[in-house]
Amino acid sequence: MPGQSTVALFTPGFPGMIADTTFLKDVASYVSSETSSQIPWGVMLMQGTTDAGAMLPTAGNVNRLIGICTYSAATQVNTEMGSVADAAGRIGILPGVQFGVSRRGRLWVQVEEAVTTASPVRIRNTVAGNGTGTFRTTSAGAGLSMLLTGCRYLDTAVANGICRVEFDMLLRNQFTAD
Repeated sequence: MPGQSTVALFTPGFPGMIADTTFLKDVASYVSSETSSQIPWGVMLMQGTTDAGAMLPTAGNVNRLIGICTYSAATQVNTEMGSVADAAGRIGILPGVQFGVSRRGRLWVQVEEAVTTASPVRIRNTVAGNGTGTFRTTSAGAGLSMLLTGCRYLDTAVANGICRVEFDMLLRNQFTAD
């Protein structure tokens, strides 16, 4: 009897989509602490203004990173998710809405720059480039990005492409400001 000789790899998903349901993951509910900004799927987030709050990262808050905004098909447009872009051009979770944040796992993210599996994982903490919380590999300059040593890219991707990232935000001491 012949055995299985090939394994199909995932085709690229979309930002915020869980990439591997068999890998140890942790998704928690948070409420957007943003006042006017929308939070797109697949961006890194920091602790918000309350223990249950989440918001886009800001410079100097390395110890407050909590996880990645996780896609949910149950999110309702115009009630929980915007249908018109905010002032920064983002469409995502509206202020004051409860949503899922993956604190550990493998998710699809959009990368600002070309990456490989050997590339360091960084996030942007300014609105420049692809926006706050987006993934990249090089420093954006002093105070403009953060190196995430507890994370790794699982795919090679071109600039503005989609790849999987493996991360564990429960170990908060694995991040440094650039």
